[in-house]
Amino acid sequence: MELFILTIMQEKICFSWYLFYFSLFLLIFFELSHVFFVLYMQMESFFLK
Repeated sequence: MELFILTIMQEKICFSWYLFYFSLFLLIFFELSHVFFVLYMQMESFFLK
C-alpha cells in the first residue's frame, strides 16, 4: 500500500515538473513572439517612411 502511494506521488511530481517546464516554454515562446512582433512593426514603419 505504501509503495502504491509512493508511485502515485512520484508520478504527480513528474507531472508537475512536466507542467512547469511546459508553462515555462510557453511563456518564453510568447515573450519572444511579442518581441519579434514589436520589432517587425517598428521595421515596417521605418521602411515605409
